[in-house]
Amino acid sequence: AEDPAEAAHAAALLAEAGLEGAAEVVAGPPSRLAARLDALGDAQGDARPDAAEFDLAVMPWGWDLLPEAERAALIGLLARRLARGGGFMLTRSVAPGALSVGALRQLTLNRWDAAADIADPAARMARTLEEAERVTLLSHRFMRGAVDWAQSRDEMRRLPPRVFARIWGAPRPAPQDSRSFAAALAPAGLVAWTPADPLRLARSFDMTEAQQAEIDRCADPFEAAEVADLMLMRQTRSDLFLKA
Repeated sequence: AEDPAEAAHAAALLAEAGLEGAAEVVAGPPSRLAARLDALGDAQGDARPDAAEFDLAVMPWGWDLLPEAERAALIGLLARRLARGGGFMLTRSVAPGALSVGALRQLTLNRWDAAADIADPAARMARTLEEAERVTLLSHRFMRGAVDWAQSRDEMRRLPPRVFARIWGAPRPAPQDSRSFAAALAPAGLVAWTPADPLRLARSFDMTEAQQAEIDRCADPFEAAEVADLMLMRQTRSDLFLKA
């Protein structure tokens, strides 16, 4: 816990439960926790069976607020201390985030890329807009009926295809989507627990049959996750990564 008051409160709860000797509260940033566990492991010897090791690490929030160095420290810690078959569950911000304009741009770019097999710019533009509109109309909260979506859609339709490609299809800095996020955790031996059936990605949510069908159209589970995020206007998601 970075907040000293929270750390003190957690320590008091441990004392009340009689767990002072079985658990430890580390006050400070995550890098201090990583250093503390590394020191514990060094004292025991990494080769010993009882070296500091854990089966599950949970980070309910804050990953997006960490400096890169502390993220790297945590990934390194997970690589060394997480048991084989163990899990790392965390909640993180997802692309495109909460702003509808960001979501619209990301969705349009996704659909533009998916239509890369269409050589004619006008036909590719038409396919992109058709696909984007179908997804948005399926949404509970995304942009269905929103003034900004209707206005943006009409403005896009009036653009010459080559201008549309330059504005809406130009590559942008890649968001940390499900695939790139999984790649960042790969050095720790962690793999994304992505269901083979894309429908399972949305099973816990209030999804219509049409929305589930749209998700099921995505053969790639990572793409299915992004479509589910977009349709639900989900700002954060919780993922479980397993150590092989």
